[in-house]
Amino acid sequence: MSDTPPEAALKVPDEREATLEAPDESEQTEQAPFRLSSLAEETPAVEPAGFPDLGPDLGTGATPEGTVPRPEAPLKGPGKSGARALDIRLLSDIPLEVTVELGRAVLTVSDLLALRPGSVVELTASASTVDVVVNGRLVARGDVVVVEDSFGVRVTEIVEP
Repeated sequence: MSDTPPEAALKVPDEREATLEAPDESEQTEQAPFRLSSLAEETPAVEPAGFPDLGPDLGTGATPEGTVPRPEAPLKGPGKSGARALDIRLLSDIPLEVTVELGRAVLTVSDLLALRPGSVVELTASASTVDVVVNGRLVARGDVVVVEDSFGVRVTEIVEP
């Protein structure tokens, strides 16, 4: 700690440097006990230690000597198929929400409020083909089948993205 009282002014002999002064007693406030009275005209450039000089080529695509440029697109080719299969196996246990849509209907609010047990809602699609939707995205179409005591879908078409 310094023995200098906080009311004393800090004066820097060089005019280019900032001077931090305590305000007059009439100007003192709780929010700003000190004010900056002048700013430096010039500040010498300081190179931070441990950082390489990137030079003027930054952002132009040129690379400093001894570095490798980042590829524009991921590498593709037959040599990567083993790595791709490994990546898919890592994802194989992730659960997905699969929805089978039999059809859709457009109802007015009054029609929706009029629904009761036994009401029939007419769908826009035929009942023979259903859409298989995974996480909100259509991936396949198929036919409804009965499997023991449940319904299922026999996939008849894979939808390309």
